[in-house]
Amino acid sequence: MGSELVGRENELRLGEEALDALRSGSPAFLAVLGQPGIGKTRLLAELTREAETRGYLALGGRGGELERDLPFGVVADALDAYVAGLGPVLDDLPSDTLVHLAAVLPSVGPPGGGTDMLQEERYRAFRAVRALIELLAARRPLVLALDDLHWADPASVELLSYLLRHPPAAPVLFLLALRPHQAPTRLHLVLDAATREGAVTRLELGPLTSGEAEALMGAGVDAAQRQALYRESGGNPFFLEELLRTGRHRAGSEQEAAVIVEEVPAGVVAVISQELALLSSQATLVLRAGAVAGDPFELDLAAEIAELDEEEVLEPLDELFDAGLLQPTGVPRRFRFRHPIVRRAVYTSAGRGWRLAAHRRAADALAARGAPAAARAHHVARSARTGDLEAVSLLSQAGESVAVHAPVTAAEWFAAAIRLLPEGEREAARRIQLLAARATALGASGRLEEAREALLETLALIPPDQTSLHVRLTAVCAAVEHLLGLHVEARNRLRRALEELSDARSPDAVTLHLELSADGLWMSDFDGMRTWAMGGLALASDIGDRLLIAAATLHLAYAECCEGDITGATQHLAEATELFVALPDDELASRLDTAMHLGYCSVLMGRFSEAERHVTRGLALARSTGQGALLKLMTTALAWATSAQGRLAEALELAERASESSRLTGNAQELSFALGLQSWIAALAGHTAEAGKAAEESLTLAPRLERSVISAAAGWTVAASIIERGEPGRAAEVILQRVGGPDLPLVAPSIKCLCYEILTRAELGRGRLVEAEEWARRAESFAERLGLPFADIFARRASAEVALERGDHALAVDHARASARAAEGVGARLDAARARVLAGRALAASSDREPAVAELVTAAEELSVCGAVHLAGEAAAVLRRLGHRVPAPGRVEDRGPLPGLSRREAEIAELIYEGMTNREIAAKLFVSERTVESHVAHILAKLGVSSRTAVAALIADARRAVPSP
Repeated sequence: MGSELVGRENELRLGEEALDALRSGSPAFLAVLGQPGIGKTRLLAELTREAETRGYLALGGRGGELERDLPFGVVADALDAYVAGLGPVLDDLPSDTLVHLAAVLPSVGPPGGGTDMLQEERYRAFRAVRALIELLAARRPLVLALDDLHWADPASVELLSYLLRHPPAAPVLFLLALRPHQAPTRLHLVLDAATREGAVTRLELGPLTSGEAEALMGAGVDAAQRQALYRESGGNPFFLEELLRTGRHRAGSEQEAAVIVEEVPAGVVAVISQELALLSSQATLVLRAGAVAGDPFELDLAAEIAELDEEEVLEPLDELFDAGLLQPTGVPRRFRFRHPIVRRAVYTSAGRGWRLAAHRRAADALAARGAPAAARAHHVARSARTGDLEAVSLLSQAGESVAVHAPVTAAEWFAAAIRLLPEGEREAARRIQLLAARATALGASGRLEEAREALLETLALIPPDQTSLHVRLTAVCAAVEHLLGLHVEARNRLRRALEELSDARSPDAVTLHLELSADGLWMSDFDGMRTWAMGGLALASDIGDRLLIAAATLHLAYAECCEGDITGATQHLAEATELFVALPDDELASRLDTAMHLGYCSVLMGRFSEAERHVTRGLALARSTGQGALLKLMTTALAWATSAQGRLAEALELAERASESSRLTGNAQELSFALGLQSWIAALAGHTAEAGKAAEESLTLAPRLERSVISAAAGWTVAASIIERGEPGRAAEVILQRVGGPDLPLVAPSIKCLCYEILTRAELGRGRLVEAEEWARRAESFAERLGLPFADIFARRASAEVALERGDHALAVDHARASARAAEGVGARLDAARARVLAGRALAASSDREPAVAELVTAAEELSVCGAVHLAGEAAAVLRRLGHRVPAPGRVEDRGPLPGLSRREAEIAELIYEGMTNREIAAKLFVSERTVESHVAHILAKLGVSSRTAVAALIADARRAVPSP
């Protein structure tokens, strides 16, 4: 009885197969699910021992029932002690990675040093953990066993969700154990999705068979007792062992069972209670102190909680080991309880009064050691009394310290601080401050309903003389209501706040006018946008506030752009841009929405370099001032502008960041749009699998989206991705469903021509020339009325596609070249190259070889530089058909060890030859992994090979071919 694993042959086999598979160098996830005591921990221990036998690095940690408010507790339990002993090995990680890693692992250093990360960017800490895992697994395979994940804190769940979506590029086996009925919903969802995709293998442990149970019981138990024990335990191995521990199979009551933990039989409760009753008073005291300290717990902290010195602790400690209630860990003076159920029983048996005092002693002991506020808050929240302002300050400080990386925990500590505040006006300002901080944290974690409740409570407390604060939080509350789909409530709230203003010609009045203008965007009420923007501009001009004048002018330009008044939009965008550029950063920081709106309006007008410049400034200010609410939409705008200028690798990295940020905040509207853009850019870059995955996730969000410009943008970007991946019928279906039908009422005018071009290609792809001609005609007619070069790109391209299909090659060339000129005029490098491919195809079809070759060679070079390798390949294929020499596989031109590569590509090729992974190359060159992936794709295409191994072989061959001096 005890240490030997009984049964579970199939589960062990699958686990050992997963260990075998690590030799391939790929990551894997094995999820073990089952009720309490069913053997999850035992199975993980067996697989961990097997991993160590094979020479693998095996690390483990587990969640604690009473420690779910400690950020990254599960991950820190698994990694922190080991990382503390690595020393200079960590120097292989970039400095910014170490900064973010410190937020997760205390041994790395104090968190937050030298970083301006926002709550919405906490995925950067997850990337740091992934980089650490890859570093640990670089020398030998790693097995990371994470137990009791049903008690994982929210930050750990977010981290695990990220790792499931973005597995480490290394031989790592994640062993994940949890009780399915108690696991957080977020963890359930991501595990289910990963299981459907084949990324996770699930093992659901059931009861032991009667034969397996008899093997566990061993000799000395008669047949009648065997049957009774099996029936009482339900085949649960832990319950069975507990019943066997004292030779009893029936005792206690159902009421006693409920005291310890759900689903535990009364007989098991009685056995544990009997074990505790047999302990000496000193041993009981030490055990209870350990239960308060944690699981695992530090002996020294437990001694201070028990108010005992070291000599008084050691003898009871031996007694607890002899009784089998405690177990050693791999760290000296740190111990675990035999099972979480035992720890729960010990903690509950201590009594409420004793626990209050014990948590207070724990907080004092940690304070004396200089522990950070976050480590002490866990105990302060469980022991402080109402009116304890020192505790309020500590909890507030703890919330602020973890708000960036663990906003859910921060919100809970802010709530605890609020509960401790005494009633009365004396602490009203502090209560408002804490409520606002809690609302911000809740919003950042996606708990929008709770955020709205906190904001409403805050608004009710704001004194009448604090008008500006009331207006600012009213705008925030309205924004949250829009995200919840409460558009009418949001609009009414803003109008009511405007009506209640004592000064209708104040800066606060301008702010509310502009919020109501932005409100029109959600409702696709472009006329309303213009009306409110004009009113705000008139008020701002009367006041003479240059920041508000700039913001109002921009809102007016945005409204005119959405209405199709390009003349007015052009004029007001130029005015707003001039004002924006002249504003000092400290002024602009108070209205960062101006940078976001300026970026989007510039993109919609085809001013991509300007958009990039404005949004980059806005993002820098957002980080330096800690304003993350607009981060996702600004990052998406930057990705859009960057991709249009032909920097696909950079754009894809930005789109992925926007997706991760939106996923963390639970914003379905913004997530759907970011995923759609990510899918489109990935498709252009030739990352077909990533494009498809992002598109499908965006589409699954569609039923949750309100009809708006944002949801429509999610629709047409997904459709653009689908058409690039060769699914014309589905692309047409998606775009028409998501943008409101053939007239595209939910799409900005400049984007309508892009949508019409997608529909044109979709119909041509289905062999429906007449329908394609109609969409192309609409595009040309609309572009002519609009008078915007950005729209001409797509209208002319659609017409060229139709003319080429119809056999009118000369007309196709004219339209394609006009499209290229329009694209070049606005800096849309990628679209210009695509138009030239189209012109080259038309010229080739008319047997005009030399001009065709010239167009196609230029286009292929441009597309390759942009990162659209597969589109460059299409141009190369046409060139080959024309008899133009294209470098054959393995052959290159120009000079150097691998001729034909740029300087950066040659540098990366050398690092590939040295055996470095993309992650390692990115860290060495201080670029993103996505950028490295793009360069590698270019290298493969230029060299005509299909693998990194082939690149290394070419370098080796080239070096062997050089005679020795």
